Amino acid sequence: MEDAVTPSRKAKSMIKLKKELTLVERALKTNEHVGRCDATKARAAQAAATQAREEAKVKRGLKQPLGGNDHMF
Repeated sequence: MEDAVTPSRKAKSMIKLKKELTLVERALKTNEHVGRCDATKARAAQAAATQAREEAKVKRGLKQPLGGNDHMF
């Protein structure tokens, strides 16, 4: 039997993802106004935010996961 995701369970996971994204975006905003020496941290935070957004899209079913050769066949 397949592990069906109930609507309430899906809603809870979406709320959790939204909270995670909010935390990452907050970290990004604080790093935007810092000097050049923290540019590496800002880039790392931005990369983490981008990755979190992509993973959220995949979890919601809006996008296929990256990687693999499925698109070639």
